[in-house]
Amino acid sequence: LFVNPCIDDPEEHFNFEFELDVNHPDGFISVLRPKTEKGQVTIKEIGLNRPNLIEERNESLIPYNILLADYAAQGDRKSKQLLKRACQSKSPFAALARSLWRKHFGDEPYS
Repeated sequence: LFVNPCIDDPEEHFNFEFELDVNHPDGFISVLRPKTEKGQVTIKEIGLNRPNLIEERNESLIPYNILLADYAAQGDRKSKQLLKRACQSKSPFAALARSLWRKHFGDEPYS
């Protein structure tokens, strides 16, 4: 009944969203929003928006945004390659990297 990131594609069940939060030192937080009922159950029952996970997503989010900003501003190929590698990784935040990729590069393949 839960999303299993080893079997399921998290991007089919969750949206990664950013909300302004004046009480957070970064000024925003990264939260998961459900796309499916399975995603909703997983978020609620496992607590995927609990403070420590929000903080971990924020910490992993900042470097990707810096890389994307660098690429967008200067067309830096190395930054783009690093982000591509993060998208292909099996790390816990690869889905977040892929979400950021699509946001900035659309359907351009990262594989």
